[in-house]
Amino acid sequence: VVSYATTIVAAVYLIVGLFGYVAFLNNVSGDMLTSFSDSMFAFVVRIGFAFSALLSFPLMVFPARSSIYSVFSSQATGEGGGCVFIPQSRLVVITGGIVLFTFSIATFLPNVELILGLTGATAGTIVCYIFPGLIFLKTSNDEVLRP
Repeated sequence: VVSYATTIVAAVYLIVGLFGYVAFLNNVSGDMLTSFSDSMFAFVVRIGFAFSALLSFPLMVFPARSSIYSVFSSQATGEGGGCVFIPQSRLVVITGGIVLFTFSIATFLPNVELILGLTGATAGTIVCYIFPGLIFLKTSNDEVLRP
């Protein structure tokens, strides 16, 4: 199931990227939505993008909130790496801080290019260089690590 889903997502990304390149060629800015002319299609795409961002934001806040709480609280001990209970007062403060921080960045940065570039650079480095080493350390036994 996962391999089929990954194949479908990769095919959709490839098709969208190909048609985006064919439609705009070299006239593409960092924010793809500004490349569209003002039409009903562009309006629908912008609304779809807004709904996508609106619905995915809580999914990104949840692990960030748990991570922030576990870093700054000595009480954060979940069993087996699971979710930890966050008291309501701290939950509101941490969530408010995350929302305020992301809103401030979105308000003061005029272009989304910078954020996408930084995110891609850091995520790419983590996935390519750091995660494989961490996975090796986690899965290997102590005898492999001794000199």
